[in-house]
Amino acid sequence: EVNRIQEKLIETKEELEIFWNYTTDPIYYFSGEKIKKVNPAFEKTFGYSEKEVAENFGLIIPPTMTHELKEINEKILKGQAITSFETKRKTKSGIMLDLIATYTPVKDERGEIVGATAFYKDITALKNIDKELQASQEKYRLITENAFDIIKLMSKSGIVEYVSPSNQSILGYSYEEYVGHPFTTYIHPDDIANLEKGFKRIISGAKPLPYELRIMHKNGHYLWMEASTTQIVENGEVKQLVTIARDITERKKHREDLAKMAFYDYLTGLPNRRTF
Repeated sequence: EVNRIQEKLIETKEELEIFWNYTTDPIYYFSGEKIKKVNPAFEKTFGYSEKEVAENFGLIIPPTMTHELKEINEKILKGQAITSFETKRKTKSGIMLDLIATYTPVKDERGEIVGATAFYKDITALKNIDKELQASQEKYRLITENAFDIIKLMSKSGIVEYVSPSNQSILGYSYEEYVGHPFTTYIHPDDIANLEKGFKRIISGAKPLPYELRIMHKNGHYLWMEASTTQIVENGEVKQLVTIARDITERKKHREDLAKMAFYDYLTGLPNRRTF
């Protein structure tokens, strides 16, 4: 029985050593405010040797976060585990790392707390990506909310999921009146067939082309719009469509006036020689 227990202990020890030595996450064992042991990943991540941090635990603690040590120790002494605690630590080269930390109390054979283990998960890269994403989202939000053109986001089924504030100033519809409806809701009946055909072409991967259509203003009259729809592709699959449209009613009217002037007499309104 003694031999069996010893073999089990050796096996467990070997498994723990493999985990301790080869995990990519920093781990250390501490008692009070002193680090007793660190794993290789800790030394690689922070640049400090076990001896350096054993002599000065505060090397990895940013000056603004020294209060954390006292709070952590108080919870450890009460036997409380601290899980998924987001914090910051400093490397030897001065780089600040964003970390998810977990602290677990360690007890001796009498059940008394003698220290704790700390596990760190480096999330610095994820944090940077998140910051870049937020900056990008903010940039595009400013563009869409201040654009003079109408920017509309649609699902593959043709339901409007977002429309820029310019939609209300140009067409008179509020965000709530437009979002959640099919994209053909306010389109002139004569333009719907061609628009739906073009929508299917875009979904199937066709090259976006500008097109003209009539959209009803909230007051009941129609405006001519020039629009272009583009696919939003993720992992090779069309997920959404974005349409950018601008009011060309005045341009359209001017074009028709020029055409009329070319073929009809300006004073009498009668067909001129070009007409014949």
